[in-house]
Amino acid sequence: MPRLINRLVLVSLFFVDPLVAGENLEYRSLAEYYAPVVYQETRSATLDFITRFDFDGDWNGTNNWDNAYLFELPAYVYYAMIESSGHYFITYAFFHPRDYTARPMEGFVPKTEHENDMEGCTLVIEKDETAWGRPILLETLAHDHFYKYDNPHYPQVEEGSASLDGSIVFLKQEDATRHRQPAIYIEPEGHGVKAATEQVLDSSFQHPGVIYRFAGRGAEVPPSNTATDVSYDLISIEETLWAKRSEVGKNSLYCCSDLYSLPDGQMTPLGSSFNGPIGSCAAKPPWG
Repeated sequence: MPRLINRLVLVSLFFVDPLVAGENLEYRSLAEYYAPVVYQETRSATLDFITRFDFDGDWNGTNNWDNAYLFELPAYVYYAMIESSGHYFITYAFFHPRDYTARPMEGFVPKTEHENDMEGCTLVIEKDETAWGRPILLETLAHDHFYKYDNPHYPQVEEGSASLDGSIVFLKQEDATRHRQPAIYIEPEGHGVKAATEQVLDSSFQHPGVIYRFAGRGAEVPPSNTATDVSYDLISIEETLWAKRSEVGKNSLYCCSDLYSLPDGQMTPLGSSFNGPIGSCAAKPPWG
C-alpha cells in the first residue's frame, strides 16, 4: 500500500493523455467536493501566502523571489486527479514564491532558502455506489518526507502496512462514514504539509496564520496574515504546469529536465525543477 501511494503522488500527472484538452468536469467536481481547509501558519506578512506560479503575469521562474513583494498573491491551490478501477487519487499542491527563513542569524550561516516552493498532499478516495466515494487515506509531503493518515470514521488501511502517522481531521460530515474538507496544516517559511490536528475542532482555537477555504468566492488576497476566512480557487496542474513541461531553459518555467519512462517504455525529457537561481532550482513540480 505505501509503495503504491508514494508512486502515485510522484507521478499523478505522468500518465495523463497529453492530447486531452480542457478540464475534466467530473474530476473538477470531485476535487472541489473534497477541497481541503488549509491552515497556513505565517511568520511573514506576505511570504507564507499560497498562490499560483504566474502570479506576476509571466512563467519566468527566475523573478518570483523579487516579485513576491511587488504583486498581490491571490489564493490558488493546484490539483490533479488519476483514477483506477477502485479509487480516485486527488493531488492538491501548494505554491509559494519563496521558501525562506526568518532566523535572526541567517546572515551568518549557510542559507537554506530557495526561490519558488511547492509541496502538497494526495487524498485517496475509495469508489462506492455514490458519485463521491469515501476517503480512506491522506498522504502529505513535507521536505521530501511522506506522512500518511487514515480515515478514523471508515478505517480501510491497516496500521502495519501503511506506517500511519495519525488520522485525518474532517471539518464537514455528510453521514456516519462520509466526510469531506480534510484539515491541512502548512508550516511557515519552509511550507511542509501535514494533516492538521484535532485542535482545529476546538471553538476556542486561534490559528496563528491564514485559514484558506474553497468557498466559491474565487481567488481572494488575504487582507492580513491572520485572516481566518480566505477563499481559494482550484487550478488544474494538467492545464498549467504539466502543459508547460517542455519549457526548459533560461527565463523559463523549468531550469532543467530529467528523463522519464512513458507507459510504452519510451524515454522522454520533462522539466523537473522550477527555475530559480536563488537556492539553485530546489523547488519541483509534483512529478519532479
